[in-house]
Amino acid sequence: MDDAYVEWKMKSWEDAVRLASQLPENWIFRGQSSHDWRLTTSLERCPKTPLLHENMVKWQSERAMLEAFKSHAHLLLDRLPPSMEDLDWLALLQHHGGVTRLLDFTRSFYVGAFFAVEGAGRDSALWAIDQRHIRRSPMERCEEGHLESQSEESPEEISEGKCDRSMQARLVTNQLLASDSESIGVVPVAPRFHNERLAVQQGLFLFPCGHAVGFEHHLCDSLGLEVHEFPDGGKGVSRNLGEILEMLRQKKPAIIKIRVPSDLRLKILHDLRRMNVTAASLFPGLDGYARSLNFLASGYRLIDQPGALI
Repeated sequence: MDDAYVEWKMKSWEDAVRLASQLPENWIFRGQSSHDWRLTTSLERCPKTPLLHENMVKWQSERAMLEAFKSHAHLLLDRLPPSMEDLDWLALLQHHGGVTRLLDFTRSFYVGAFFAVEGAGRDSALWAIDQRHIRRSPMERCEEGHLESQSEESPEEISEGKCDRSMQARLVTNQLLASDSESIGVVPVAPRFHNERLAVQQGLFLFPCGHAVGFEHHLCDSLGLEVHEFPDGGKGVSRNLGEILEMLRQKKPAIIKIRVPSDLRLKILHDLRRMNVTAASLFPGLDGYARSLNFLASGYRLIDQPGALI
């Protein structure tokens, strides 16, 4: 697909705000503290065991972690997902620090920008993906009745067309988690059981359908890209802002990798604070407030609100 994947180096924060205003609601975002980092899941980044077949280890370890977490979580948490909703349990496991196949995204350009620059010590990256370009083969299997329900949606709801896209996505991911399937592709999905952090961050996940290949391979397949077009964390064609805005009017590209220069970091964080996009707002509770104070370590001081800390 020509111009499916492009890169843009941010010249100013004002240019980024202009770009954000032209992106429809179907775009999702992921910020990463280094421009060089690849798109990989925490499970994919885990040290590999040479004694057993790698893919089998990943599938077995994911199932073992999920079952162990289910059996012990009630001792520590009062509110738990339904037992059959494996996606919700996997999201809860990741929320509390477990490694999973889920890769976090947000529906907010500005939340994505925050995660790109918050802890960055060098140029960072903001990934933007147009969900309209994600192929729906796993979803089509759901619509055609080829997947059995492992969730609270009844077969009658699905057959009568009452199962919307978000319900279908949960159905597909729950079915894949219950099997050793090695399908290829990603499914955009949000759990039914939201925690406060996921809600305020406008979060969702891209769920890779198997373990045999890495996340980027799954993403390329879903976007109609050849894997060789996405090497080393992405080497897309570099475009200027005007070119990208024109491409958006033609409903392309499918993915934009935005390079965020480190010298714009404080400017971006300052403006995001004015929007109330801070660690304190995105991580409700004392931990988030304490994390928000790290901004002061950069020598940041407010001049418009004397005495304020964030």
